[in-house]
Amino acid sequence: MGDLDKYKVKISHKEVIEPEETFLDSRKIKEEEHSDYELGRMELSIKKRNFIILFSLILVGFLMLLVKIGLLQIKDHSFYLTQARENAVRIYPIKSQRGVIYDKNFKQLVFNQPSFNLVLDKGEVGEKEDVLKEISKITGIFYEEILNNFEKNPESKVIIAENLEHETILALEARLKEIKGAEIEKDFCRRYVEGPYFSQVLGFLRRVNPDDLNYLANYYPNDFIGKSGLEQSYENVLRGSPGKKRIERDVAGRTRSEEILSLPEDGQNLLLHLDSELQKVVYDELSKKAKNKAASAIALDPRSGGILAMVSLPSFDNNIFSQKLSQEEYEEIDLLNRPIAGIYPTGSIIKPILAAAALSEGIISTNKKINCLGGIQVGNKIFHDWKTHGLTDIIKAIAQSCNVYFYTIGGGYGKQDGLGLERILKYLKLFGWGSITGVDIFGENKGILPEKLEYPGDIYSISIGQGSIAVTPLQVAVSYMALANGGTLLKPQLVDKIIVFTDSVQIVDDIEPEIIRQNFIERDILEVSRRGMREAVVSGSSRLLSLLPVEAAGKTGTAQFGKEGVKTHAWFSGFAPYDEPEIILTIIVEGGGEGSDTAVSVAKEVLEYYFSNKKE
Repeated sequence: MGDLDKYKVKISHKEVIEPEETFLDSRKIKEEEHSDYELGRMELSIKKRNFIILFSLILVGFLMLLVKIGLLQIKDHSFYLTQARENAVRIYPIKSQRGVIYDKNFKQLVFNQPSFNLVLDKGEVGEKEDVLKEISKITGIFYEEILNNFEKNPESKVIIAENLEHETILALEARLKEIKGAEIEKDFCRRYVEGPYFSQVLGFLRRVNPDDLNYLANYYPNDFIGKSGLEQSYENVLRGSPGKKRIERDVAGRTRSEEILSLPEDGQNLLLHLDSELQKVVYDELSKKAKNKAASAIALDPRSGGILAMVSLPSFDNNIFSQKLSQEEYEEIDLLNRPIAGIYPTGSIIKPILAAAALSEGIISTNKKINCLGGIQVGNKIFHDWKTHGLTDIIKAIAQSCNVYFYTIGGGYGKQDGLGLERILKYLKLFGWGSITGVDIFGENKGILPEKLEYPGDIYSISIGQGSIAVTPLQVAVSYMALANGGTLLKPQLVDKIIVFTDSVQIVDDIEPEIIRQNFIERDILEVSRRGMREAVVSGSSRLLSLLPVEAAGKTGTAQFGKEGVKTHAWFSGFAPYDEPEIILTIIVEGGGEGSDTAVSVAKEVLEYYFSNKKE
């Protein structure tokens, strides 16, 4: 390496070399010698041809822009003008006043209460985050909740807060101009008088969802719709018809003009058969005796089919649906309308009907006596009675609820023929079991009747209302209607009339009683069952009703349920006055023990109130 040092070239240059100088070639250096080129710079003059090309490109682009503007202004003018107007002008519904509901004495059971909602128009909202945070600050609703509602709601107008408090409205109005896309919208909410007493009858409203709008005509996002009870079944009557208005806004979202296109038509009103005071008495007495157990009761007028009272326990306050409910909160509410949808084995409630069936088929006569020794043995199985009754005719069998008598006429025993399953089903169906009654609210269950016997001995269980048979309390009440009025089944009806108010009450529709079936059993035969039910009050399981100010007839039932059959439902069904019935009352307390104790005691209090406070 030492020998090579002598070949090193030492360069000394005090000037700084600029980067571009490293690229200079010999040709460039020659050119610099004949130019005004300043050392350290690389500058070449742009050729004239390049200026012409650049200018031409700019000119062509400008001409294309002018052509496009011309097309927009002339050819597509009407199209974009229409779009602009559509952005500025929108059609909004004008909500109609929903009809209200009255009891038979014109006591108003539901009111339309004015309310105010905060609504955000997604198309008008400015800085979303700022707007939503400002709303959160004013309303006290968590920002995350508002954001979730705003983003997940598919509608263009989103309700952020419902039923605003007065103080919140004032705070919002003071800042409304600064919150772009927000407006306070006048609305209404349903206020139900003493909600839990009437919740299953009246039902409730909820806002329509996107699925509803797919098949409903003349409904708009955020409209209310009936979801249960009379609110649902008479939706078309109560709702009325909304109007329409056209609103034009400027670019800042301010209203420039407003035009009414059509006026709304208010809904019509319902006048019920239901007696609200009787309803409350039934509810209170049933609640006392049920002691937090599920229970239901229904009172019918056997002359018209009108429903005087209908109670389902547990109940709920339908006013809660005026507020937003989460899906979890909604699912926690017991919405089962037990009088029309709950199904149960009947126990001895079936006996007056089977007595009429056996007499109609000539299986027995009114004088036929069967010796009850406390049970019967069929093969290896013993079917028990609740006590030994001795010699028993049909009247005593109903009054004292003799199981052996009905085992015998139902399934046959010894030399006595029985009805058998086919004929039992024939008469149960004639009395309305196994099919819906047609009551004017949705959700009715048709119950269960067996198509065949799983085991030969099942016929004996069915003959006393056990086994594979289940009915609703309403079906029992309707079947007893034929016993009360001499052989006519009438469609049960909550609504008596549809009315409107002008200077006076105007009847739009006076709903007449509708016959389901009549004259299907001779009156004389029905009278035998009636006498047995009357005797049950005089000396049998319904003796508590003998204290009433009028003569009554009734039948109790104690229906076993569950795998072991050790729990029992408590039933009662009967009518009063005996000679000219005007009320049928059916009661069941689930797991309530003996019908002669639990259910009949409720019936006594209800009927005592009814006849002591009856208005002539």
